[in-house]
Amino acid sequence: MSAPRNRSFLPHALVGGAAVASAGMAAWTATRARRAERDFPRFGQFIDVDGVRLHYRDEGEGEGPVVVLLHGNLVTAQDFFASRLFDRLSPRHRVIAFDRPGFGHSRRPRDRFWTPQAQAASIQLALKNSGCRAR
Repeated sequence: MSAPRNRSFLPHALVGGAAVASAGMAAWTATRARRAERDFPRFGQFIDVDGVRLHYRDEGEGEGPVVVLLHGNLVTAQDFFASRLFDRLSPRHRVIAFDRPGFGHSRRPRDRFWTPQAQAASIQLALKNSGCRAR
């Protein structure tokens, strides 16, 4: 019995299958992202600093010190509102809650490694920017 004439079919089929699967996953991810943004609308404003679009909320004019709220992993700044922490602090303090880069409604450009120091630098720049009303 002779060998198949076209041995290059399998690699091409695998590449084509991977491309179709990747396109399907991209479409599914985009659909899920739109649904999440619809189900959890933004609650603040945006500021662009150092190529990063950060979502934040800045409220309160109390006499106490400024309080900056930063969430951990797997949550967003929305948790500060769900827990009512933001509401309890804002009568006595100016409160600024950020969605960290890549979380909630904040973007995370893929052109750098997002260490805690890099995230802190972006948030520090946002606080210094006049758009955040930081003192």
